[in-house]
Amino acid sequence: MRFKTFINQVVEKTETPINRRWDPGPNLKSKTNGICKTVKSISSKLAVSQKKAIIGQNDDLMELRIRRENKNNPNKIKAKERTQLNGHRGRIIWMTGLSGAGKSTISLELERRLFDLGMHTYRLDGDELRTGLNKDLGFSNQERNENIRRIGEVAKMFADAGIICIAASISPHHEYREIVRKLVPRQQFIEVFVNAPLEVCEQRDPKGLYAKARAGIIQDFTGVSAPYEAPTSPEIELRTDEFSVSECVQQVLDYLQAHPLK
Repeated sequence: MRFKTFINQVVEKTETPINRRWDPGPNLKSKTNGICKTVKSISSKLAVSQKKAIIGQNDDLMELRIRRENKNNPNKIKAKERTQLNGHRGRIIWMTGLSGAGKSTISLELERRLFDLGMHTYRLDGDELRTGLNKDLGFSNQERNENIRRIGEVAKMFADAGIICIAASISPHHEYREIVRKLVPRQQFIEVFVNAPLEVCEQRDPKGLYAKARAGIIQDFTGVSAPYEAPTSPEIELRTDEFSVSECVQQVLDYLQAHPLK
């Protein structure tokens, strides 16, 4: 009780009730309101300035925004128009086989023959891509599959553009070759099994890779210390131990003529 009485006396002397809010007075209120308005004005101007920088002045951000907006928009050039311009539809000719089977040699000659026939074509070589696009990849199963995925996506873009894309890659796993197959409409993917017995590939061994693999210098080498899953039903099988390069190329051309895209 004594403490409560003491508090009441203090309150009475100061004439300021404890439960009453502090009143800053009209002058201070006016100044505070002015400061708030100034801050809001500056913030608003900064927001407008930043918006102009993003939309009007920064070309890089503007381009990025446009790309994002157009990402889901349909292409203005129809596949039919590309076919009319090129004279043919795009395709992926996927050459798979052991190292030394003849993929690169045949793909080079096939590209030349198609070009001479007036067709728009481009060749993707697995070894060459490992020096650029896929130079960050090794030879583990996961990295091999990523290697095929990247080549497949690039080949798809060529096919979408109406170009006959020849992809030459060992691509040892059946599962990932099938993933690439499904990237394009049916009949636009042609799997070519460039087939030569392992002993023939080792005899050729143009880069000396088999010798290094046998010596243990190269690990996880397809056909020696890593498996190769041969295609079970490829569109074309080229026995390079039985036919010449010219004859193998002609077999591919014959298939293209017999199976035109509808």
